[in-house]
Amino acid sequence: MDKELAENSACNKSTACNENGDVGSKLTPTQISKLFVGNVRHRRFSPKAHNFNYPLYMLGLDVDQVTHVDNSSSVFSKLFGTQWYKPLRFKQEDYLRGEPGDLKQRIVNKISTLGGHDSINKVIMLVQVRCFGVYFSPANFYFAYSNQGNCLYMLVEVSNTPWNKRHYYLVDMANITPTEKDFHVSPFMDLAMQYHWRVSPPNLTEHVDTKPIKSDKKDKLLIHIENISHQQQKLFDATLALKGQAINRKNLMSVMRRFPAMTLTVVTGIYVQALKLFIKRIPFVPYQRKAQKQEL
Repeated sequence: MDKELAENSACNKSTACNENGDVGSKLTPTQISKLFVGNVRHRRFSPKAHNFNYPLYMLGLDVDQVTHVDNSSSVFSKLFGTQWYKPLRFKQEDYLRGEPGDLKQRIVNKISTLGGHDSINKVIMLVQVRCFGVYFSPANFYFAYSNQGNCLYMLVEVSNTPWNKRHYYLVDMANITPTEKDFHVSPFMDLAMQYHWRVSPPNLTEHVDTKPIKSDKKDKLLIHIENISHQQQKLFDATLALKGQAINRKNLMSVMRRFPAMTLTVVTGIYVQALKLFIKRIPFVPYQRKAQKQEL
């Protein structure tokens, strides 16, 4: 994972356009939506060392495609769809809940509320979907693209356990700067720190007739965050390193055999790691609040 982080740290934009400057008309939805498989790693450095590395999958979905009114999206299948009986179910009410409008409008509005001002064409959401009726996701990522295919923003939707609240951070991909932590996520970590980001978003370039991309660079997605104290001490980091593949029956069956209950696996992992921190006697931090206009 460290090798992937080094390879991807310089890549934070994707550019692809046709002769009219519009990425959308050359990209089909099935090309853009992907199944992303890889690992998530957490490393705690203070006050005691603790780390874990779990395999997982997430879905990278073209919002325009999966929210189509007639539910006829070409990415849907017997295994994945919007109907309640699907093993993997996409329900747009699970994301940015409580906001007005359809899902894309909710995303665009939230980006605008947090200071985003550029015109947004396409949104790719990297999320967990309902697995056999169960939804849980500690973090969802919404990548907003311009007409030219540039990744403009990453909107991060963070949920905390066990308080079941949500908070939003906006990362400007043209000018990635540290973000003040203002949402209590772990009962073993306080708010006195900043997030430092490194991001390689879903790459739209590989789907159009532009110069070739090396095969080892295709469909790689990386999100790396470092928690730095106000005394400039690195306290913690988390890395999500994934590789994309087509959303089809073969690939869905593969991940469902490997992870038969993905969302429950995520929940279980959180509580198992919390127990390990408790056993290590990491100090417990009661719920903290800052001025949180975006907490729901």
